[in-house]
Amino acid sequence: MNCLVHSVLFKFYNNTTEEQKQKAHRIYQTLHEECGGKEAGILAWQVDWNVDQRKGWTLVQLGVFTDNDALQRYRLHPRHQEVAKFMSVISDWVIGDILVPAEDLKSL
Repeated sequence: MNCLVHSVLFKFYNNTTEEQKQKAHRIYQTLHEECGGKEAGILAWQVDWNVDQRKGWTLVQLGVFTDNDALQRYRLHPRHQEVAKFMSVISDWVIGDILVPAEDLKSL
């Protein structure tokens, strides 16, 4: 079985305040739970400040989903939509999604 690893790198706009950045970080700590957690197919979740900020990507979100259907449910969840709207005002982002065999994730 394959799992879907979903990664998002956020780059805050120049006019974004430190308070807004901290709020974004706080919101993302529990977003997976607010969108259904493990019952909704979100198997793992991590959000933190990027160690390497040379290119301006400062916040990183990694999620492991049971499959693409679980990721799409997360994307359509009202809470995720609300957070995405907030983030669109203060940041830009890039997304990378890859399929990884579930047994390979156990070694991470």
